[in-house]
Amino acid sequence: MNNNKVKLSIAIPTYNGAKHIRETLDSIVCQLNNINEEIEIVISDNASNDNTPNIIKFYLDKYSYVKYFCNEKNLGADINIDLSISRSNGRYIWLFSDDDIMVYGGLKKVLSVIDDEESLSVIFVNYSIYNYNLTKCFVEKVVHIDKDKICENCDEFLLTTDIASSFISSIIINRSCYLKLDYSEYFNTNWLQFVALLSALPNSCSYCISRPYVIYRSGINRWEKKGKLIEFSYIILPQLIIKICKNKYKLSTIKRILRNRKKNLTSVIVSFKLKNSNIPVKELIHVYKKFPGFWFIDLPLIIIPFIFYKSAFRLYKVKWLNKFFKKIKGKLL
Repeated sequence: MNNNKVKLSIAIPTYNGAKHIRETLDSIVCQLNNINEEIEIVISDNASNDNTPNIIKFYLDKYSYVKYFCNEKNLGADINIDLSISRSNGRYIWLFSDDDIMVYGGLKKVLSVIDDEESLSVIFVNYSIYNYNLTKCFVEKVVHIDKDKICENCDEFLLTTDIASSFISSIIINRSCYLKLDYSEYFNTNWLQFVALLSALPNSCSYCISRPYVIYRSGINRWEKKGKLIEFSYIILPQLIIKICKNKYKLSTIKRILRNRKKNLTSVIVSFKLKNSNIPVKELIHVYKKFPGFWFIDLPLIIIPFIFYKSAFRLYKVKWLNKFFKKIKGKLL
């Protein structure tokens, strides 16, 4: 393969992905049969200690466009994402998780966008949310747009996709845009893909594909299992948005994104309290202190003792109270 002619690299950072990476690769490989474009699949393994290398060997032996790199040790998710991009040669890099699915026709669609639209910094691919076994669809289309959209500026893109564009498998980035900056200060934030996207958007055009060509497999949130969901999604992420978007995006855009993020915080707090998990109160106050709803709804929910939630949950199981609690929850959200 002539590296100078690679149009699209599908970069897959992985770590112990043996459970699902075969299904992910099959969903991509089956779309390459009738495509003559120069495409490569680049897998960057963060020193997996499961069966991942043996699974990938099957694809290496069979397909010349598959490349495999294995780090000597686990370098963390962000550094591995960075390496997956630097190890790729395509003009565009489609970052893809090792447990998601590329819907048939997605690859052809992305290539047509690259051919038809010149000098795009970012392409967003819409996605659906399914259960762990991919037997039930929870959300058919995460970003509700009826047709494809060209965004003339960064504010238009962010207001269209909101936080949905932080999802790794939805991001296709112009490699030259990525290589212009040094992202080392953002390593270990667990949001390098979104940092790169937000940094590439200003002073350029981007594209949003309306049809969901990616399936997100829910139920594998490692942050939630480690009790880090609030820290990464509701503290670190908003702080990164403020830092990166300041002076590059409109203030109204930043406020709207942060307001939308805070709306989801209430249900997450309730979930954490039901599990009697620790909630970083000081950090949340620092991020959301300018939002009245945080002081009147979220903070009181944090302060209320666990025993109250335990009792409320028991009452929630009573059928005649069920509808009442659902109405209350709807108002809070």
